[in-house]
Order: sequence, then structure tokens, then C-alpha cells
Amino acid sequence: MTYTIDEYLKDFPAWAGGKYTLDTLIENGDCERVEELIEDLFKRKRPTITDINDFLWYQRDDIANYLGYYDWDSYEHNQKNK
Repeated sequence: MTYTIDEYLKDFPAWAGGKYTLDTLIENGDCERVEELIEDLFKRKRPTITDINDFLWYQRDDIANYLGYYDWDSYEHNQKNK
């Protein structure tokens, strides 16, 4: 059985490293921007919850780049690229 849930990224039930990433994005107010990135990346393939969690967990540097930072460490320390 397949079903689709339409929810905001801030309400996603992330776990482990994905939860840490999501909590950081929520704290910094960047969920809506990253939600757009995820929608764009998965527009051809419907993601599973594991796909989304794994993206949040393992693609932190890509997320930071999208938000204008060199890497996740720079994002966490708010050292924006110039």
C-alpha cells in the first residue's frame, strides 16, 4: 500500500541524525527554504520517510550550501559565505 502525507518539514517525524539536523533548521528558521529544496530534489520520485530522514542526516553540507554556507559546520556557527 502506498499513501502520501502532506505536511510541513517542521512537523516531519525525523529520528537520529535527521532529527538533529531538523531541530537545527527549526531553531534557525530555515525549514521552509529546505522544504523547497527537498521538494525540488524529489519531484520525479516520491520519497519515503527514510529518504527524507537520510537526506537530512547525510546531506547536511548540501543543505548548508543551499542556504549559502560553505558546509554544515559553518552553518551551525553562522559563518555565511561571502
